[in-house]
Amino acid sequence: MQNSKTRRPPLSPAVYTSGQVAGSESGSAASMNSLVRTPTEGSPKLVERRSPRSPASEKKRTSRVSDLESQLVQAQLDLKKTKDLLSSAESCKRRALQEAEEAKKQCLAMASKLDETKREMLELSVSEDERIQELRKLSQERDRAWQSELEAVQRQSSVDSAALASAMNEIQKLKLQMEMVVSNESAQVKQAELAHSELHSLKEDMVETRRSAPSWKRCGGLGPTRWETSCLASEVERLKSALEAAEMMFLEGQVQSTAELWSARELAERVRADSEEKETELTAALREKETELRRVSELNGSGSEIEAQLQRISRENDLLRAEMRKEEEGGRRVPQPAHREMEDELRRLRIQSEQWRKAAEAAAAILSAGSHGKMMERTGSIDSGYPKLGSKLMSSPYDDDDVDEGSPKRKNTTVMRKLGGFWKKSQK
Repeated sequence: MQNSKTRRPPLSPAVYTSGQVAGSESGSAASMNSLVRTPTEGSPKLVERRSPRSPASEKKRTSRVSDLESQLVQAQLDLKKTKDLLSSAESCKRRALQEAEEAKKQCLAMASKLDETKREMLELSVSEDERIQELRKLSQERDRAWQSELEAVQRQSSVDSAALASAMNEIQKLKLQMEMVVSNESAQVKQAELAHSELHSLKEDMVETRRSAPSWKRCGGLGPTRWETSCLASEVERLKSALEAAEMMFLEGQVQSTAELWSARELAERVRADSEEKETELTAALREKETELRRVSELNGSGSEIEAQLQRISRENDLLRAEMRKEEEGGRRVPQPAHREMEDELRRLRIQSEQWRKAAEAAAAILSAGSHGKMMERTGSIDSGYPKLGSKLMSSPYDDDDVDEGSPKRKNTTVMRKLGGFWKKSQK
């Protein structure tokens, strides 16, 4: 009987194999329930062939069947959760692919923007060079204009200085002329005084002569002769005419000297006023020229600053061109850092999605294989399926925990925790 028991149980695996084919074709939970019911339906035939069993073995068998059913239900729940996780992984994969496509588009857009920026920088550098050349020409023209203006101001100041010197010379000459006029006037006054004193002495002589004439007549022969008297009378007349001429000359000289003195004074006043006016004008002109010279010197300083700024801008443009050439050469030799980062991100997303897919497929296959193995081994345990699942998940690059070799519930919990870890990492 013991040998017949060991030979006859292989009939149930054949029945299970046909049920497994039907279950693989349908692929639903109803087929799994039919697999659970199939051994119970075929059990009366097996009972008829076997020897009658004891109630203890029947009770034990019933408890094992109930345990297997509960484990199968738990496995189905785990399979459902795994399918949900697989669908979420597929959605994450699709989202990652979409993000990769968007990253590609952004990379292309960035490349186009970079090319456009390079073109703009080249255009800007060209326009900046043209602007620098124009500014340099303008600064040179302005420097030439300032130089010519400075030379004109210097010439005008030299002319004004010469005019001022000539005016001062004229003033000195007029002063000398005034001194000469004053000295001539004093000499004429002295001559007039001498002539007046001489005239006064002649008048006194004539008066004395007239007084002595009657006494000469009384004396007779003692007095002068008629010829002498006529000579004296003619001399008196001559002296009178000379006196009148001297008085006329004195008056004319006095009038002339007075007129010359007034004209000299008027000329001196006019020359002094003209000189003062010209001096004020020349002083104002000199002040204006000094301010213009200061302004020109300041403008020359600002022109030198502008030239230094232009040189600095040209140096910056040269450095910018050198950097652009270096960037272009570096872009020809190696990919740009942004492109490399995008490619690394895409590669990482592809690897992650592939690992997700493989892990989910392995989990689904192991869970389905484990549930079928439980039905095949009624009298045994179902511990043979879960170590495979643990080994598959242990080979995943995202696994950090060890699979416990304990109860099936603990193994299922470990599987779910690992899949949850996959999900959290994909969300990050």
